[in-house]
Amino acid sequence: MGWMPGVAGIIVAGATGGRAAVRTLFGRILICRVGWPWYLLMIGGSAAIWLGAVVLNPLFGGSGLHVPAFSVDLLIGLVINFVLLFLVNSEELVWRGSMLPRLQARWSALVASVVIGVFEGLFHLPLFFQPDSDQAAAGLPAFVIGSIAGAIVFSWVFNNAMGSLLLVQLFHIFANTWITLFAAAPADNVITQWLFNGLLVLLATIVVVVCGARRLSRKPASELPVINAPLLRRGAAAA
Repeated sequence: MGWMPGVAGIIVAGATGGRAAVRTLFGRILICRVGWPWYLLMIGGSAAIWLGAVVLNPLFGGSGLHVPAFSVDLLIGLVINFVLLFLVNSEELVWRGSMLPRLQARWSALVASVVIGVFEGLFHLPLFFQPDSDQAAAGLPAFVIGSIAGAIVFSWVFNNAMGSLLLVQLFHIFANTWITLFAAAPADNVITQWLFNGLLVLLATIVVVVCGARRLSRKPASELPVINAPLLRRGAAAA
């Protein structure tokens, strides 16, 4: 894992569009002027999904939310963990940076998101062989369904925030951070993971109903981040 997805995205960009495509891919990481409400949504929204699952688990026999005792060590550890995840986790370079703009040029944003979600879910297959992992607790079917729902939500963010990879990366890493900070009790992890994936499905459904399956956005099609194959071929030939 780590940087292997990002390397794959870079190879595809270079092979299909040359240096210009690689620059475009990395340029999306620098798209940051999207408005402060988006940043609050990435932080608070990612927290709400996970905390909602933890708070709801007592309805199914869980023990609810466990808030860790605050300490300077805890804060420093969280900051270090966040920075390392941000730098090492390169998944967004391939899922949203490489795949989504290409798939959206041919199919609807919803279909593109479902395809990405399947691959994104199966990418985590090795973790299912770790008995104490969140993936193992969720089970493969539930995790893949949750990955598809999550991909729909990520596509909504990407399509409505100027194709910013920075924003979707923050959403991804903040979600992982909240899961680490407010971890469910081991005995509650299975039901909490099911609730978490269920909330993702609910959120994805709302996105599709409100924004439409075609673009997952109310913006005109001309503003969607897409990469057309004919342009790619010309770009590669020029490079």
